[in-house]
Formats: sequence, structure tokens, C-alpha cells
Amino acid sequence: MEVILTLGVFVVSGLGGLLAWGRLGSSLHREPWMKPNYRGQRLVAVSGMLSVLVALASTVSLIVNFQDSLRVKHGMSVLLLLATFCVLGFFDDVSPQESGGGFIGHLKALLRERKMTSGLFKLVGGLAISAIALVVADATTTWVQLIRAVLIVACSANLLNLFDRAPGRATKVGIVWWVVLVGSVALWASPSALVSTAWASAIVGAAVGLMPSELLERHMQGDSGVNALGAIIGFTTILVASDRIEWFLLAALLGLNLLSERVSFSSLIARNQVLRRLDNMGSSFPR
Repeated sequence: MEVILTLGVFVVSGLGGLLAWGRLGSSLHREPWMKPNYRGQRLVAVSGMLSVLVALASTVSLIVNFQDSLRVKHGMSVLLLLATFCVLGFFDDVSPQESGGGFIGHLKALLRERKMTSGLFKLVGGLAISAIALVVADATTTWVQLIRAVLIVACSANLLNLFDRAPGRATKVGIVWWVVLVGSVALWASPSALVSTAWASAIVGAAVGLMPSELLERHMQGDSGVNALGAIIGFTTILVASDRIEWFLLAALLGLNLLSERVSFSSLIARNQVLRRLDNMGSSFPR
């Protein structure tokens, strides 16, 4: 039953994402929402709003129809994270400022120029919303656990953003994380933990539904979508993971986020044959 629910949410949300672009994609062709992609083509840069819209609908359906299996407070936290990370990402997507430079670049802009970049605003807002969502979910019992969980959610959102440099790349990373999460929980955790992975299935499925047209370079999900994708996967992992796993995950996330300050993930992928093939899988214009 638990596996069927998780996979069912993934499939239904995937179909929803596919239909959402087909029905609503044309409405996103507005100049303020267009940006050049890695090849210089101007595309819709905020299509991630559609994946979040589908995930919101799926989450509401889960809350209403599966109250006996899922905790409502977890669902409310998922709704909060989806909506706010999408909004924060949207403002970063449409901001005329360059939000690049990583943490160091944002801090330099604040300290030297007294300027709050859109990226720094998103970072601070993401930390605050993550804390509120975790308190609402009652997912932690100590201050240490809360701080650790907040960092996991925020770093997860930022990590997916760091991978969003090529069509479908962030979604592929999200798929791998989701498969590992669901598979490991199915093998080693309780049925109640497995059913909780349905929260992540909604946004992952919706992102996969947008993936075919994204790989054809019709649009880019942008921060609007990938930040929400990362935040929800990170949050769901917290719901089902042990303390030891959470510490390991936090170390890995911090390490990857800090590594991105010095090294380009795109260059690392390009130099590794296996990663390059996975990165180009399904792409209309292999890199």
C-alpha cells in the first residue's frame, strides 16, 4: 500500500506536469520571464511555477484523502515550503541583478557595497521559512536538531539550484535522490516512513513531467522550480532519516555547497565520461 501510494503520487504528478506545460506553457511567454539559456536562446525561465502548482494540488489531495496514513502537519509544512521557495525563486529569476557569485559573492556585496542581492534575500528567506516549516511539522525535539534540519532544507534547495545549469540536470539530480530515498526507506525503514516519501513524490513527479519539454529547450524551470524541488526532498529526508543519517547528509550538503565556491560542477561533469553521458541523456543538444 505504501509503495503504491508513493509511486502513484509520482505518476499522477508527472502526468500533471506534462499537461500543465501543454495547457499553460504559452501563458508564460512574457518578456520579463524570459532569459537566455546556456546557448544564448531566450526561453521561459520560470516554468518551475507549473511543477510547484501541480505539487501543491497533489499535496492538498494527500492531506484531504490520506489523513489516516499521513500527518496533516507535515502536509501543511510541505505546502508552506513549496509556495515560499517558489516565490523566493521567482523573484530571483526575474531580478535584473546578477545573483551569481555564491555565498561569498553575496556576502561581499552586502559588506562592501551595502547591497542586498536577490540571492542573499532568497538565502535568508529560505532559512527563515525552513525553520517555520520544521516547527509547524514538529519534526525536531531539540535546538540542535532544528538547526541541523534548517540547514539541510536550505542547503538542499541551494544544491539543486547549483546544478540547474543545463536542461534537465537539476531534475535528474532530484530523481536520483528520490530513488535512493524511497529505495532505502522501503528496504530498511517502517511502512509509516515509506508513506511519508509521498510528499517528495509530488514535486519530483511534477518536475519529471516538465522534463521532456525542458530537454527540448522549450523552457527552463529556474529557481522557481528547482529551489522548491530541493527543499521538499531535503524536508522529506528529515522526516524519515535517523540522526546519524541527517549528520552525514548535512556534511555532504555543506561540502558540495562549499565546493561550488571553488569548482564549477559543469566542468566536473564535462570531464567525467559517465556523468557527461547521464547529463546529456535525452538532451536535444548534447554538450
